[in-house]
Amino acid sequence: IFTDISYIGYKKEILSYIKLLLNTNLKNKILYGSDFYMIEMDKAEKDYINNVFEIFNEIELIQIANKNPEKFLFKFNI
Repeated sequence: IFTDISYIGYKKEILSYIKLLLNTNLKNKILYGSDFYMIEMDKAEKDYINNVFEIFNEIELIQIANKNPEKFLFKFNI
């Protein structure tokens, strides 16, 4: 089971909590990006992206935006 945080993560508090989850065995199950267009309903995309880059470091972003989605979509053993 995977979860995508693109829409639910528009609040900094939620992003901070998700960052904590990246230090658990759930880090391979968190995705970012598949429902990015939904954020326009609640917040400007620019503000949201700024929040994401403020909370997550480069390694975490690579994990949730590249490695995990690739594993989810193609079932590679990453």
